[in-house]
Amino acid sequence: MSRWPPRTIISALCTVCTATRLLQYQKSLEIRIQVFGCDSAKVAASYNNIRAVYRQQGDCETPLLQLQKSHEINLRVFGREHPLVANSYNNIGAVYEAQGKGQEALDQYTKCLEINIRVYGQDHPSVADSKHGMGRVHEERNEMDMA
Repeated sequence: MSRWPPRTIISALCTVCTATRLLQYQKSLEIRIQVFGCDSAKVAASYNNIRAVYRQQGDCETPLLQLQKSHEINLRVFGREHPLVANSYNNIGAVYEAQGKGQEALDQYTKCLEINIRVYGQDHPSVADSKHGMGRVHEERNEMDMA
């Protein structure tokens, strides 16, 4: 007999943990808006954290809304040539990729790649990550010559 609880118990516990985490992130967002105002990197990070929970639950629509809010804040706070802005483009691209919207994903990954190259140069892990995302989309679209 196994010492581990059945999968249904583990699954139920994970659901409770995820719901608790979402509530904590939402409360954190409220506090950060009160303390720092709407245009704060910490507020943008809260939206990104909320996005991650929804994404983990398999929701592909809500994460996009959260990411767009985070991205708009990052643009205002940091400007267009910042790694967090590039990361926002990458995350938005990943959501589009999960939704099966290949061209939209490629557009976002391309913006991410361009910023990463300007900020870090060609030989940086973030540049490789951007190219990897683009490669996945090209592979999904059977564009092997571009993957």
